[in-house]
Amino acid sequence: MTGTYFGGRSVFKPLSKKSIDKIIDKFIDQLNKRLAEKSVTVQLDTSAREYLIEHGYSKEYGARNLSRIVEQSIYDPLSRAILAGEIKGNKIAFF
Repeated sequence: MTGTYFGGRSVFKPLSKKSIDKIIDKFIDQLNKRLAEKSVTVQLDTSAREYLIEHGYSKEYGARNLSRIVEQSIYDPLSRAILAGEIKGNKIAFF
């Protein structure tokens, strides 16, 4: 993070789209590591990434909402599908 200390506050530069995309990659990598024992892999297409960026990032709050949006949009539906038996081993779940 690049920032400047100004008048008792830290001021940070807005994240680039590339930086946000790297954060999303980290979330998905962590998820895929957890899913490895179930032989399930998650992959995101461009529209899913755009959705996460649009709804998980704001100039005012940065990427603070990104983890919540990833959880609501990917983790939760995926968990429900796995528990319901809709997704079983050796599968790739596309979002």
